[in-house]
Amino acid sequence: MKIKAYDYGYDINQVGRQIFKPKRQPMKWGYFAKVSDNKYYGLAQAFIKKGKVFTLDLKNYSKKEAVVYLESGLAEVKIKNKVEDLKPQDTLFFADSFDGSAGIKAKKDSFLYIFSGPPTADNLRKVGFKKGRVFNFRDQFWADMLWTMVNREFAGKKIYFRQGNNSSLHFHRLKTETYFVHSGKLFLRIRAGKGEDRFFVLEPGQAVDILPGLVHQAGGLEDTTIMEVSTRDYDADAFLIESEFTKMPQILERIYRK
Repeated sequence: MKIKAYDYGYDINQVGRQIFKPKRQPMKWGYFAKVSDNKYYGLAQAFIKKGKVFTLDLKNYSKKEAVVYLESGLAEVKIKNKVEDLKPQDTLFFADSFDGSAGIKAKKDSFLYIFSGPPTADNLRKVGFKKGRVFNFRDQFWADMLWTMVNREFAGKKIYFRQGNNSSLHFHRLKTETYFVHSGKLFLRIRAGKGEDRFFVLEPGQAVDILPGLVHQAGGLEDTTIMEVSTRDYDADAFLIESEFTKMPQILERIYRK
């Protein structure tokens, strides 16, 4: 979505338009939702019912890498007559050179996410695909858990906020990112205009685009899990305005108001 930028930042009256709800496409095997698909990155969610098979056609990711991440459930993946088990936090990397498809059969009801983006020139292109695990699994001051699935020319993360916890208030000069709420309730603060704040509550299935230079902060009104897809993530590209040790008063007010 195009947002009009002014010399001194974004128009405060337009920032809420960046929040959207991707449409779920019902399938015989469950449902599919395309969250984001732009020149920088892509993200999709798939829910597969127990015993059903989702066929991931890599032709749909022409000239892109694709990373499959299993968030919950249990699955069996068949790729070119090779069968692999897939459990939560497992990943499958597919190079842009990979020609074929992957049949993913759910042994339990399963949620998986597909991250995609520009290819990186390395050995992945030679092998075609590989199975892996999340890396950079760590506790953060601003989130209770953070998992990184990929950080190449594009990045994919899972972030878990315990109720009442929040990130710092910050912005990026280079990074473009999209949040998708998997579960819980995300409390989002955006600062724009002449230092004005707007607050939004995102429910499961909703998403928001965060553009370079836009000041933002997020936290959990409940225990909340989000998926983040973005351009390559650099620590040096995070500019803090308020520390993550400072609690958003508004998030505590929302919780105690219940």
